[in-house]
Amino acid sequence: MVELVVQIRNKGFNNNTKPQQVKRYDRGDVIDVLPNNTVWSIAELSHPDWRIIRVNMTMSEAQGLRSPELDPAGIKINTWKRGRKFDLDSVLVTDGKFKTFLLDDTRAVPVFRVTGSSKLFTDITVIKPPADTFIGV
Repeated sequence: MVELVVQIRNKGFNNNTKPQQVKRYDRGDVIDVLPNNTVWSIAELSHPDWRIIRVNMTMSEAQGLRSPELDPAGIKINTWKRGRKFDLDSVLVTDGKFKTFLLDDTRAVPVFRVTGSSKLFTDITVIKPPADTFIGV
């Protein structure tokens, strides 16, 4: 098991997005991956834009979610800080407790534990469209 710090607020990327904005975290981005039972600070547990999710994934699987947008040819002007994200608005997210956890700004439940398989997170992981398509010209 690992604990994922996930950005839950949308930064409002659109066709007028500035190049420096693609370096910020967007809704569904995995900010960090830590071992199970990490001791979190009060600031981390109460950050309004983050949620901490304990999920049954290997560390290597989870670390893959932190990879930036790839540019092997070196031709892209801008790239995302994270190349993949969780689609937190997916119709596959049907667990009422999980939806409530995402929306709860009181952080009454500081760490949400996903029991069983991590299949949901595999199913809602999406590749972001190229950052260059979001930069206003």
